[in-house]
Amino acid sequence: MKKKDFINISIVSILFLANFWVQSRAIGKLVYVFTDEGVYLYASKLISQGLMPYRDFYLNHLPFLMYLNAFILKIVNFNLNIYHLIYILLVFSSVFPIYFIVSKETKSIPAGIFAVILFSTFTEMVQWDGHFFAIRQASLPLLAFALFFISVRRNNIISAIFLSLFSFCILSNTVISVFLIAALLADESLKSKSLKEGFKRLSSMIYIFLILNGLYFTITFLIPNAYEYIVSFQNLRPSIGLSIRFAWLRDSLKNNAPILIFGLLGALFSLRKNLFLSLLTLGTFPIVMLIGKSYFPHYITIFGVCFAVTGGLLLSVIPSKYYTIPLFFLGVILIYFASFKTLKLNLIDAKSPDFFETISKLEQVPEPLLCFEPIYALYSNKNLTSHKYVADMRCLRVLGENLSGNEYLSILQRSNSVLIESFLAQFMPGPAVRYMEQFFKPVYQKGNDRIYIRSTLE
Repeated sequence: MKKKDFINISIVSILFLANFWVQSRAIGKLVYVFTDEGVYLYASKLISQGLMPYRDFYLNHLPFLMYLNAFILKIVNFNLNIYHLIYILLVFSSVFPIYFIVSKETKSIPAGIFAVILFSTFTEMVQWDGHFFAIRQASLPLLAFALFFISVRRNNIISAIFLSLFSFCILSNTVISVFLIAALLADESLKSKSLKEGFKRLSSMIYIFLILNGLYFTITFLIPNAYEYIVSFQNLRPSIGLSIRFAWLRDSLKNNAPILIFGLLGALFSLRKNLFLSLLTLGTFPIVMLIGKSYFPHYITIFGVCFAVTGGLLLSVIPSKYYTIPLFFLGVILIYFASFKTLKLNLIDAKSPDFFETISKLEQVPEPLLCFEPIYALYSNKNLTSHKYVADMRCLRVLGENLSGNEYLSILQRSNSVLIESFLAQFMPGPAVRYMEQFFKPVYQKGNDRIYIRSTLE
C-alpha cells in the first residue's frame, strides 16, 4: 500500500469510528417515539413472520428496505440494540466514498475531511435518524457508493447496481436516480462532444438500471394493493404549498445552514470543473423541494451525500493552501455555532427513562397488544393485534382520517392488552373507550402512558 493511500484510509477510518462512537451513545438510553422507525421496523417484523406488505397489511413505501430489515432483525433475534449498531455502520459507511470522491477530485486531504464533517454534522440527518432507522438515511450509502463507482473507480455495472438499490428505497429516490443518469449523460456528452458517444460510454449503466428497476417495480406493483398504497396514497394526502415548504426550509437553516450553504456554493463554483456532481446537487434541490404533494422538513436529509461532496469541492475552487485552510476552519466554526448544541443534546445528553419504564411494564402484559405507536411493541417484544393498519396507524393522522368505532371495537375484542399514549388517547372514539373501561383494568400509569389488561386475564 502506498503511503498516501495508507494516510487516506487512516484518516477516513478515524472519522468513521468517531461517528460510530457518537451515534452509539444513545442506544439503550434514548428513544424518540415520534420518529418513523417503529412503523418501518414493525412492517419488517410482519414480513419476517411470513406476511406480505400491501396484501396483508398497509404500507405506503417501497418494500426493499423492509425486506432487508426483516433479514437483519431475524439474524439478531430482534435485539434492537444490536440492530441499531449495524444500522449505524450502514449509514456512516457513506463517509468512505464521500471522502475518496472529494479527495480524488480536489487532490486535497482537508477538502475530503471537510466533506465528511459536513455529512456527519448535518443535523436534520444525524440528530436521531443516524441511529434510528429512517428510509432516506438508510438509502444514502447506496447513493454514495454509486457515486464512488462513477467518479473514482469508474465501473458502470457496479454503479448501476448501487444506483438501482438506491432507487428501490423510496419513490423520490427513483426520480433522483433518473436525474443523476441524465446529468451524467450530459457531462459525458459534453466531454466527447457527442450525445451518441456519451450514451455509448454509459450504455451498460443505463440498460442495467432500466432492467433492474423495470423488474423491481413490475414485481412490486403486481402485489395486491401495492400501487394503491404506494402511489395513490401520495395523491390522497394534503398538498403542502410552496410557501410552507420554503418556510420550513428557512427554519431548518438554523441548524443545517453549513451543509446547505457550502453544498450549493460548491455546486455553483464547480460547474465547469465538476459538471456532473454540481448538476446532481443543483438538481436534487428542486426535486426534493417541489416534486410531489407531500413535504416535511426531514425530506432534506437526502441532500446529505451530494451536498457534502460539493461542499468539499468548494475548498478547491482556488487551489491554494492560503484559501483552503482558512475556509476549512471557517466552515468548522460555522458548524460549531449552527449544530453543536443541538447535536450534543440529541446524541449525548438526552435520555428517555419514562419510555423504558413503560417498556418494562409492557414486557409483563399478555399479547396481543393494541397501541398506536408500534415502537413500543418492538422494544417490549410483543405482537400487536392484527388489523389492516397494524404497522402504520400514523397514515390515518396524515390523511385526517380514523378507524370507525366498530373497527376499534373489533380490535379491542381481539386484544388482551392496551397501551394508551397521547396519540391513541386522541384517536380512540367514545364507544371504544367505554368498552375498554368495562372489560379492561389499568395496571400502569405514568405521564401520558396508561396500560390496561383484559380483566379476565388479571
